[in-house]
Amino acid sequence: RSLRCGCLEDVFLLVKASQRLGVDFSDWHDLGVAPAVLALRKWYAVEQSMEFRCFVVDGRLTGISQKNCTERFEHLGPVQDVLRETICAFWGRVL
Repeated sequence: RSLRCGCLEDVFLLVKASQRLGVDFSDWHDLGVAPAVLALRKWYAVEQSMEFRCFVVDGRLTGISQKNCTERFEHLGPVQDVLRETICAFWGRVL
């Protein structure tokens, strides 16, 4: 399963198949929010164990978790402090 799109038709099929996008666009329309923008970016293959979700409250990074929380990645245990510091530094520098 991948969200990788190789051409414009792939993008249209992905958007059309996404129930979540349909709900979001509908909600934005009903609320009178400015037109939604679909931002696309270049595809990069990322090791599944190295994908993280960051949680932000009032502009502050408040939590970090693995994106794939159904698997345990044993090799991350010894480096979790380094990962946390790296993600926090990225957040402070880029976002």
